[in-house]
Amino acid sequence: TFTLINLSGLVLGISSCLLIYAFVSFELSFDKFHNDADRIYRVLGVDEAIGVSNNQVGIVMAPLGPAMENEIPQVEQTVRMQGQGRALLTIDENAYYTQFAYSAEPSFFEIFDFELLAGIPGEALAAPRTAVVTETFGRVLFGNDDPVGEVVSFNNSFDVEIVGVVADPPANSHIQLDFLSSYILPSDASEQQVQARETWGSISTSTYARLAPGSSEEIVEDQITRIVSGRDGMVTFGATLQPLTDSHLNSTDILFEPINNTKGNRDQVFILASVAFFILLIAAFNFMNLSTARSSTRAKEVGVRKVNGATRSQLALQFMLDSLLYVLIASIAALLLVFIIGPAIPFPVEIDFAAQLFPDIFAVALLVLALIGLSLLAGSYPAVVLSGLPAMSVLKEKFKHSSSGKWLRWTLVVMQFTISIGIIIGMLVVNQQLDYMRNMDIGFNREGIINLRLQDPVLAENYDAFRDQLIAIPEITSLATSGGMPGLGYGRTGMQPEGADPDDIYIMSGVNIDANYFDTMGMRLAEGRNYSEDFGSDADDATILNQAALRALGWTTGVGRTVSIGGTDRQIVGVVEDFHFTSMRMQIEPLIMNYTEGVNGFLSLRVAAADVSMALEKVELAWRQIYPSHPFEYSFFNEEFENLFTDDAEFSTMLFQFTFIAIIVACLGLYGLASFSADQKTKEIGIRKVLGATGSNISSLILKEYFVLILVSNVIAWPMMYLALDSWLNGFIYR
Repeated sequence: TFTLINLSGLVLGISSCLLIYAFVSFELSFDKFHNDADRIYRVLGVDEAIGVSNNQVGIVMAPLGPAMENEIPQVEQTVRMQGQGRALLTIDENAYYTQFAYSAEPSFFEIFDFELLAGIPGEALAAPRTAVVTETFGRVLFGNDDPVGEVVSFNNSFDVEIVGVVADPPANSHIQLDFLSSYILPSDASEQQVQARETWGSISTSTYARLAPGSSEEIVEDQITRIVSGRDGMVTFGATLQPLTDSHLNSTDILFEPINNTKGNRDQVFILASVAFFILLIAAFNFMNLSTARSSTRAKEVGVRKVNGATRSQLALQFMLDSLLYVLIASIAALLLVFIIGPAIPFPVEIDFAAQLFPDIFAVALLVLALIGLSLLAGSYPAVVLSGLPAMSVLKEKFKHSSSGKWLRWTLVVMQFTISIGIIIGMLVVNQQLDYMRNMDIGFNREGIINLRLQDPVLAENYDAFRDQLIAIPEITSLATSGGMPGLGYGRTGMQPEGADPDDIYIMSGVNIDANYFDTMGMRLAEGRNYSEDFGSDADDATILNQAALRALGWTTGVGRTVSIGGTDRQIVGVVEDFHFTSMRMQIEPLIMNYTEGVNGFLSLRVAAADVSMALEKVELAWRQIYPSHPFEYSFFNEEFENLFTDDAEFSTMLFQFTFIAIIVACLGLYGLASFSADQKTKEIGIRKVLGATGSNISSLILKEYFVLILVSNVIAWPMMYLALDSWLNGFIYR
């Protein structure tokens, strides 16, 4: 029984630790596969304008990259990238949507180590209207044919020649792509396109820089500040550097990141790593506790061996080797368990456990040292204490009545249950916080909304005909267009409120909407009126702000006041109640919602839940009549908005699973100790039964000491977790 309990606890503890270690190792490995990862940085924008609550953004001014390369000696090379969204690629009569389409300068393949399977680094993307595709997406487009030399139509606007094939990006890359086109403008580019690449007055570009070996990040940042402040552009806007390897885990609060689509969360990784450590510690305490308890049964063996001349070091080595054998057997079983059940565990990503557990000789050595350390910890007490007892004391069984072993066992029980209770408290609070954010009032009704994307110019041209057909569908109760949807990204715009100092710069989030948007989304006006087609001047002269904008401006009311947007004075005709349009971890930002009738990029249809299937059939029929050359694609807004919580939900699930394992391991140890205690008190129990003791009396006798120990564990765990969790919760705006 003791052997089974010991091994079970160790196997569960070690396997849990290995599973979490593999996940944590994967999360920490992002972007480290690039040869110069330690010298590559993202250039982040820093927006210090009034009205901005989250001031770091993932895009900067387009000319900044070349200026850094030309004016800062420490900057070896830069690359500029832009998100292309879901681009429509047409080949003959077949149309395909990309998932991750970007444009990049030719230096992309010189700075990063994405493997070009076809094409030449530095030359691929050197010509305008050329592109490379990933190996997988190339097969989607062209089957088994060679993509190089093929031509595709891009968004029905112009043709693009495929000049290369790139290997699929590794899962631990924050840059995930399937189609990468040239950033170089063609000779017939419009004046507006050329100006966008040259202006210092707007932000639109993701920029990466590789520094020379030994360069100081701080010195380069000072030089970037000098460059930006010396240009006639956005006076409140600056830039800073972020190490490439921090892009994945240290970008939670960074907005406008068209490229970093797989963000992680460093706090969650740290919490899981801590849970792994504590589960292993509980398993080690279990093993040490049961080994200590059982050591008294080996007292005569120790005494006999001492009488026969065995030295203390020989006895200690025997206990250590016994412990190492247990840990070795448990480790092998745990490793097999990881490879068997690991793929079935719902981690956020698919993990190659062999690659993450044994990536190099250093990792293997680290795991071996951890195994040896666990063995030393678990076998330390019997090896040191029992081997040092006088032979006669052991043979006369005085050790059994010694209080030193009992006090150690009590201490270990308190420690392991303090850890277990702490983990349980942490799991409950984390889940409550995540549930609170998931269920809080978001300010609109996200249920029953079907989104269609109409960014393609061809789709926009025929929107009126499409809308007329949709209006005739009885299952659609309302429809609206907007430039963005909550949780899917709004832009930012400059503004100047009436009475403000002309030198003050105000920046607020902004989105264009039509007159039906508030009704379709279930948003509520706090004051004033909605936009209306009856007011012909709304598109040019009116605007609606949210309540956060009023607070940022120091106003108690907004209707009738004037703000200047893009140099045009607009009168505030309404104020919408605050609603969440970014992560629930972020404070609701000031928002300007301008009126634009017609197509805005997103078309949102409100449909009753019972009518969704019928409505979709009719919408698809109308789509195929109006847009026969475009694939029909739709999304349920509730599912898209739910993506804001996906990472938290997955983290909560993992935390619950491993907390449950920690409880099992702790209870296994407690059961083992209680069984041992009952075994040690066999004679006493027999006498008590003869004297009339009942089963409940005997159970109370055995369990009362453990009840006290668990009570002590609670007294220790609750204050400690209160302090730790209060600090963690301080990172949430809404808690």
